[in-house]
Amino acid sequence: MWSSELVNCINQKVILQLPVGTSVTVCNIKSKPELNGCSAVVCKRNEKDKIASDRVPLQIRGQKSPLSLKANCIQLPAHKKRQYQTLEEKMNEFNRMMDKNSDELEKLDKISEDQKTALNVALSDPAVVKALTVIQNGQMTFSSYGDKEFKQGIEKLFKPPLNDLLPKSLMDSMRNGYELSKHPKANEAITIIKLFNIRNQRIREKGQLQGSDLDQARRIQLNAVQRIRSDEGLDFVFNRLEELGLYLNPANRC
Repeated sequence: MWSSELVNCINQKVILQLPVGTSVTVCNIKSKPELNGCSAVVCKRNEKDKIASDRVPLQIRGQKSPLSLKANCIQLPAHKKRQYQTLEEKMNEFNRMMDKNSDELEKLDKISEDQKTALNVALSDPAVVKALTVIQNGQMTFSSYGDKEFKQGIEKLFKPPLNDLLPKSLMDSMRNGYELSKHPKANEAITIIKLFNIRNQRIREKGQLQGSDLDQARRIQLNAVQRIRSDEGLDFVFNRLEELGLYLNPANRC
């Protein structure tokens, strides 16, 4: 069935364009089976790697030298905590739904070669690859829309031939976030969210904050709350985020 090929195609394109530093897991190596299951990190491509565009250079844990592997020997590690299902899980959910309707299955089987070509071209777009990577990793948040390339990729997922790629429930959630990201105060809201994320990261790293770190964390919260309460548009964005279950409005909690 062509949807399984589609999942593999998407996964390979995502893997071949993973940024340096991405954590992955090695799999399907026949020549060195002892490496299967090992964790690795994507390395910077050298001239040889650039020529072999179907391979990704990895620094495998426990190995002295990097090793270039094909996409089918690389998999993204499973995330224990993620807001969204992986793309493959979403496609499997979609297939189960389609199994209930034989007429729709016949339509899928009869998809033309031109449609497949158009789909393949659309999936090669770097913005689309980036958006699908973020979704697949369960890292999509409202702050993601502050990245222009990610936002462009989401826009293209709403249009043919990609508009039927993901399940409707996920597409609806993405559309809500995307529409809100066009609000004049969205970018300022994203900046405030990022400041809170930095504060929360410091708390996780250091545990209980003290001294200047505690003062700085309090200033971040106080300034953000005052700014939200003093700006009707900004307050609307945060209230809408809370309605959508995407982010809690800090101004409602102080």
